Amino acid sequence: MRTSSKNPFPFKLPSEYLTEKQKSIEPVQSPEKFRETKTKRKNGIIPILIGIVFLAYIVGRKTGTPPQKPTDSSYIDPASYSAVTDNDTVSSDTIISPSSSMYEETPLQENGTESKTITDAVDGNNDNEESDNIESHEVIRSNLNLDGPDCSRIINAGKIILLTNAEYEPFEYKTEDEIVGFDIDLAETIANRMGVELEVNDIAFESLIPSLESGKGDIILSGMIYTEERNKRVDFSQSYFDGSQVIIVPVNSLIGGPEDLNGKVLGVITGTLGDLYCSEFPDEYGMGDCEVKKYNQREDAFLELMVGSIDAIVVDAYIAENFIKENGEKFMTTERPLEEDKCCIATSEGSDLVTVINEVLDDLRKSGELDQMINNYFPV
Repeated sequence: MRTSSKNPFPFKLPSEYLTEKQKSIEPVQSPEKFRETKTKRKNGIIPILIGIVFLAYIVGRKTGTPPQKPTDSSYIDPASYSAVTDNDTVSSDTIISPSSSMYEETPLQENGTESKTITDAVDGNNDNEESDNIESHEVIRSNLNLDGPDCSRIINAGKIILLTNAEYEPFEYKTEDEIVGFDIDLAETIANRMGVELEVNDIAFESLIPSLESGKGDIILSGMIYTEERNKRVDFSQSYFDGSQVIIVPVNSLIGGPEDLNGKVLGVITGTLGDLYCSEFPDEYGMGDCEVKKYNQREDAFLELMVGSIDAIVVDAYIAENFIKENGEKFMTTERPLEEDKCCIATSEGSDLVTVINEVLDDLRKSGELDQMINNYFPV
């Protein structure tokens, strides 16, 4: 057998086992050094193996589908969860799952799996905003009768089409980039209650009813006054705004209507409908020989009525209502108004939508929202 000239042993053997040539060769390691080196090598392998196992675990996780962090505001950051302290006791039959603001104990099902895991809770919040909107619409819709064909069509389309003529401030008018006004706010409220969007079509006033009849819109809101002639072609809701011109008189007055104004002094506010009716068409209202006195400020007319300088005042119904409230039982409106102008919402003849609109108007009156809208656009 061939032998190497180098010492074949890694440590020093007793000299009796070595040849003279082998004795002259410097040993690679002493026995103690060999055992030390072997121990180091053995101890070094363990961290390497642990590192390999950990790396395989990480690689295995990355090859799966990690949970995606939601991008919307409903995302619950696990880092924000309250830590369970040493004093906290978690029952073996419950699992801690997060809500939007705190942990809740979620009972396990009989098979030992939780009814909603933390991952499910976080992932489920992705749709919270959308589901909340849907649920809020459903709550509002549940109070309305939306089973009719017109309402169902609007719900399915996701929008209600408003026909208006934006040339009648403050009911509807144009700003630089949009159409606004009292009627627009009311139409948006109706749309919101139905859970749909509002689409506004601005057209000529004389085209409103023909467009509604031809199906180009769902409702008309344009300061439109109820008349019997119009009611032959469309259906009207209950009045949402009383634009009637009424006559205010002291409670002891004998004036009961326009025909009793003959020989009286009547106050009007310059530029109002009352001014127009009384100054230009007195004969049509049977006012006879009535003196019309004009005031630039409404307060001046009220003051002269209170001191008895004039016999009556013609103003809008909502103004008269507030004036009478402020002055107790000293004044009243006559039994017959000068002109009865009731603003109503028009729908197609026979439409089930008018019932829903009336339900919404009733709710707005009860809650005071309608009065607030009126005060915003028609301050007294």
